[in-house]
Amino acid sequence: MRMSSLTMRELSVSNIQQRQLDLMQAQQQLGTGRRVLVPSDDPVAAARALDVSQALGRTQQFNENGGRANSILALMETQLNGVMHGIQNLRELAVKAGNGGLSDANRKALAAEVEARFREMLNIANTRDADGLYMFSGYQGNVQPFNETASTTPVGTVAYAGDDGVRRVQISETREVQVSEAGNTVFGNLFATIKTLHDALYNGASAPGYQTNLDTALNNLKTTQDNLGIVFGGVGTRENEVETTVATGQDLALQYQTEHSKLVDIDYAKTISDYLQSNQLLEVARTTYQKTQGLTLFNYL
Repeated sequence: MRMSSLTMRELSVSNIQQRQLDLMQAQQQLGTGRRVLVPSDDPVAAARALDVSQALGRTQQFNENGGRANSILALMETQLNGVMHGIQNLRELAVKAGNGGLSDANRKALAAEVEARFREMLNIANTRDADGLYMFSGYQGNVQPFNETASTTPVGTVAYAGDDGVRRVQISETREVQVSEAGNTVFGNLFATIKTLHDALYNGASAPGYQTNLDTALNNLKTTQDNLGIVFGGVGTRENEVETTVATGQDLALQYQTEHSKLVDIDYAKTISDYLQSNQLLEVARTTYQKTQGLTLFNYL
């Protein structure tokens, strides 16, 4: 097969251009740290990397959701713990109120303490989470759950404005966790019970039904405290579940990151070697072209 001088020059130019492309690609890979710069570099790896990247994104979002859920549940646990202590204090005040040696002034002082607990409980019942949503309004996160109406005594009547639903946050592909409570389930008739106790003390022992009201308040406070213990335990269980799920999700995210890196990131030692080789081959191609571009058959005559 005979090759013309023109053909030889075209082959040399094509060789130089290819070496330049190889060198440019090696430079881009070193600059970005990526082996797969465009899908055509490795279609199979690029397709798999896209799937892994999407899975990683979902997992990271679930982990973020889990962190937020854990924060809400931790706040809820703290608030419920405050309610538990408040109820215990109210029970102690109710027992003191049964002392027949108390004066009306003493009872008014106890009523003031009961009112203070009432205000604390009402404030807790209307707690907002970090997202600004009410924690004890059921599904209606934007609705203040408990509202007090005026009364002839310092403690008013409280009405529930939320619903019986609950809000949930997805923390994995298959798991959602409850992050709110229905206030009427948690607090039940607590505020009505506190008002009963307060008004009995405020009106004095001479008012009708004084001791009956104290006994009713004591019984209802015990029932509410027992119910809160169940709710409190449920919150702790969900916290543990979230922590376990997030820990698993973090491990999974790390696996996805490692797999994605193996698919698209460069092996620095190999890429540097490729870069040096491409640079050397380019110089050889250029030198060869320069030496041969002026040669013709007449150089040998």
